[in-house]
Amino acid sequence: MPPNLGNGEQYHNVQLYGVLMKKPFAHQSSKWSKRFFIIKDGFLLYYSDGEKKEFEKKRFFNIHPKGAIPLGGCDIQPVEENGHPFSIHITNDNFNGVVALSTDTGFERDKWVNMLRISSRVTFKNSQLGEAMIQQLEDQGLQMAQDKHDLYGQLQTEATALQAEKEKTEELERIQAEMEKEKEEMEQLSEDLRSEYDKLKEEMKLTAEAMQNIEEDKHELMNTTSNLQANIEALAKEKEKTLGELRERQNVANKLSQEKEDLSKNTDELKEMLKKIEDQMQRLHDDRMQAENRLRENEEQSVVLQEEKNSISDHATELEESIKELTTQKQITENELKEEVKARYEAENRLKVANESLSKLDKTLMVAGTTQSDGNKTYSYSENAQEEMSQSVKNLKRFFENVAFEAQLDAKKPVLMKNALNTRKAYVRRAKTLRYEARKQTSKTRSTATIMHSTRMHASASSE
Repeated sequence: MPPNLGNGEQYHNVQLYGVLMKKPFAHQSSKWSKRFFIIKDGFLLYYSDGEKKEFEKKRFFNIHPKGAIPLGGCDIQPVEENGHPFSIHITNDNFNGVVALSTDTGFERDKWVNMLRISSRVTFKNSQLGEAMIQQLEDQGLQMAQDKHDLYGQLQTEATALQAEKEKTEELERIQAEMEKEKEEMEQLSEDLRSEYDKLKEEMKLTAEAMQNIEEDKHELMNTTSNLQANIEALAKEKEKTLGELRERQNVANKLSQEKEDLSKNTDELKEMLKKIEDQMQRLHDDRMQAENRLRENEEQSVVLQEEKNSISDHATELEESIKELTTQKQITENELKEEVKARYEAENRLKVANESLSKLDKTLMVAGTTQSDGNKTYSYSENAQEEMSQSVKNLKRFFENVAFEAQLDAKKPVLMKNALNTRKAYVRRAKTLRYEARKQTSKTRSTATIMHSTRMHASASSE
């Protein structure tokens, strides 16, 4: 394979290239295969279909094709074959068979047929006649080539500037792709925050229901405590009454010693009943203390739940502020993206105007007449040519001034740094959310432990 030519000479001397279907030549097989074809200087060269990528990448063709068909004097006809309606037949008296090709569309077939027919006119005789004409044209164009060579140095600098502008446009496209990616990440983060907000709302609802149940238990315990207090007071009255009866009976016993033996039995029974009443009062007192402890624990749990509710409310407020900030940042990013796209379109339009000015300037220099004076070369241009050249130079000057101004603006506006800072803020907010969830889990564990301790104490008191 020949070395890569920097100016792409072999690439530009190719008249037409592309991938076509080809039927085997000079035998009866009907199997079609994909091949990469090149029309160059009156020859049809073909390679394997994978050669196209190498050709477009390296900008020169392999000098060792699978086959080379001379097109001089060939007959090119569009035909239709079974399964290939857009076929081409190439025949020649010197060929032992027909070269059959096929394209995908009628437009491509017409393009290939036209170029093949043009290339078939290049015979040995035509090439001999063309050599004299080429020599004459070279002599006539020698002076114009010299003028173009003198202008080449000036246009080379301008072409370099245009290449830099093209690279800048590609950089803007890359930045736009990165901004699109950041936009998708921010939208995903916003969606996650909304999900967390909905989850917190549901947890606040469950917390409110739990507090309501605790309030109901508190009222029930207070009612139970009131009932126990009333029973204790009734038993105390009954005790006083029993003691009064005991004193009366003791007095009667002192007066009626004869009936002492009969009454002693009743006195023992009353003492035993008094003991039972005192035991029952002690149990009621213990139940009252346990109820007060449960009430105190419920009040502590209510305080903890109230603190958790306040924490959840504060976090929900922070989430709402984060969503607002993300919405604002998303709008800012979209506006900046629109400005970048608008600036890109304006730069392309200015580049197009600059290219048109270069084309007009080149055409004016090529068309302008030349005269000889004392052996030195002098040039004369018409007024229209001078006016077109002046206008083209002004357009180019305006284009390069705009390029310099935009470069200054880009240096003062680092968009990527701003986007990186906003992304870091979003990560900080996410870290705060994770810390809040950890605190909430710890508080929930502490509340569960308190409830289990209260349940064990109640069960122990009930068993006693």
